Amino acid sequence: MKAAKIILIMLTLFFLKNSIAQEVYTFCFERWKPYSFNNQQGKAVGESITLVKRATDFLGVKAEFKELPFARCLASVTSGKIMFAMHTDETESLPYIDTPISDWQLALAVTSDSHVSDLSLKMFKSLKVLVARSYQYPDKVDEFLTHINAKVKKANYYTQSDEDTRKLFNHLIYGRVEAMIVDRVWASKMKDELNLPIKLLTQDLYVQPQYIGYQNGQAKRALKLKSALDMVIKKTVELD
Repeated sequence: MKAAKIILIMLTLFFLKNSIAQEVYTFCFERWKPYSFNNQQGKAVGESITLVKRATDFLGVKAEFKELPFARCLASVTSGKIMFAMHTDETESLPYIDTPISDWQLALAVTSDSHVSDLSLKMFKSLKVLVARSYQYPDKVDEFLTHINAKVKKANYYTQSDEDTRKLFNHLIYGRVEAMIVDRVWASKMKDELNLPIKLLTQDLYVQPQYIGYQNGQAKRALKLKSALDMVIKKTVELD
């Protein structure tokens, strides 16, 4: 009888432990170095990933990440398949945790030998500029393109590998367009890693803080995650 009670207690503890461990927060993200990407082992890494992991560890929950094209990520969160979408802002329809996890630092990329500069932009008539097909740009960026009378071309900016990234920049390198709107940090990293013959104009077009979007049904979890993110960021600042 005593042995049976011990076994019963052990089983109860086992199932209790498993039920607690089942609390999982799911996130999706688009590949965006250095903030979020899968390494060679297929593990989600990057500055934003690390921040979120530290926050979920603080909450005592498990974080699971899935890399998706941005539009599919948003759709997956909207439909409830995934709880959170990383790197969203007010231009999307999702509510978001108002603690920034990165910045979208928009700038113009041109080829290394281009004559286009911050000062000469107005001199170019109908400058061919490449933008992302699936991104919603801030109004100031659209106003800028109108101001310089840009001839806008659209392409899929989603890349799953460095080879995909090279193909994307080939639009610029091979003269299909004269400039690209890019994230400054990402483009600088790709320029160095892939030895791309490009340069970035000095002036930022716009800097947009990026947040974590969520589906309405996840409001309570979002509030917990916000508290954890704020705590983690505060501790990081104190250590610095």
